[in-house]
Amino acid sequence: MIRSKAFPGFFAGSVLALAGITNCPTGAPSTSLPTGSLQGINANTPTGCQAIDLQFSGFSTVGSINGGGGTANAFPGVSDITMGITGGAVSGNTITPIRATFYDPHNSRNWYVTQNVGGQPLVSVLSYIVRVDNSRAAPATPPASPGMQWSLNSVTLGYQGIQGIDGAGDSVTARTEFCLGAVSVIGCATANYGYVEAAQTVSGTVITAFFAGAMLPPSLTINFSGNYDLIAIRNTFTLARNNGGLVEFLRPFNEFGQGPVVPEPATFGLMAAGLVAVLGAARRRKF
Repeated sequence: MIRSKAFPGFFAGSVLALAGITNCPTGAPSTSLPTGSLQGINANTPTGCQAIDLQFSGFSTVGSINGGGGTANAFPGVSDITMGITGGAVSGNTITPIRATFYDPHNSRNWYVTQNVGGQPLVSVLSYIVRVDNSRAAPATPPASPGMQWSLNSVTLGYQGIQGIDGAGDSVTARTEFCLGAVSVIGCATANYGYVEAAQTVSGTVITAFFAGAMLPPSLTINFSGNYDLIAIRNTFTLARNNGGLVEFLRPFNEFGQGPVVPEPATFGLMAAGLVAVLGAARRRKF
């Protein structure tokens, strides 16, 4: 995979900022469908939305048709799921993680399954792309140290809760896969690929973490170093219910931690080229 550089260049960044990217919904996820859905965010021009310095785009869903979800016996699609953003407060050289929480408000439910159909559980896959935009003067705030910019340094899987697991065969497994510097986890280079997983049954919860070809101590957060402004996310939620009643998975979320880094050397060349282009244009206008 090609590693993404963290600063797209002054000139390119300025054009991006002027494009008027729509702000993401903030606070709790909306219950308004379809206007507040991921489908609506995909339909923005330019596509996606901006939250502080992060841009969210490319939402897609796939899954099984067994179990329950946005509609009876179906997994929720982009027209069924809404998103709410929290976090991102800046203080000096620190920024609080930006959290994207997802909700399936169809019939006032989250992800759920009533009973396995044909012996198969519900499988729901939600994928999207996150980019760091260091080009915007507002609302993003750069690190306090001159010459530094924000870079992704952690990914977290979380959820509000799980309900209804009370017998053998009942389970919920949530996995967040990611690929650094890419727009898809498919074909991700080993050094850039990782995942966190939480699997709950009546026996308890097992947490697994994996990154760069190695298992890590159990944790729902994976930290990494480097200079990355792009990450691909794929969430897979698997729900099984052996008998009647409901197993529900409540408001899953991903958090993205960031830290200050010095732009890579190639970045300075792009910035210089952008400045030359801008100054050249100004000079032509003057004469």
